[in-house]
Amino acid sequence: MNTTQKKRIKKESHKTDLNSDSQKSASLSPSSVKKDDNEKKRRAVQYTDKKGSEIKGKRDKKRFAAIDITVQFLRDAKIELKKVKWPSRKELIASTVMVLVLVIAVSIYLGIIDVFLSMLINKVVG
Repeated sequence: MNTTQKKRIKKESHKTDLNSDSQKSASLSPSSVKKDDNEKKRRAVQYTDKKGSEIKGKRDKKRFAAIDITVQFLRDAKIELKKVKWPSRKELIASTVMVLVLVIAVSIYLGIIDVFLSMLINKVVG
């Protein structure tokens, strides 16, 4: 089989796929659409109170949905925290010392500039 024959076969199979899709969409009746909607409703999450009866109010369902979202977020956060490579004690101490040294150096630098600018402003104004 050469390449032109392969291309022709692909085109023909694509045409039959398109025809079958159009036949499927034409065969949908309003009753089948209603069945799909009912199936979606059955698959929806059913919220129940402590007694086991279904909760019907929108406000209550939103409250339970918010709780579900929060619980799922906390579960995901826990999973992600397990993936973190935490520093060893030695790395932690080294990083902390470096931060403290840099903070002290920057504060001394800014203090010197502050004193210099204060003297300059006092000479100009005073």
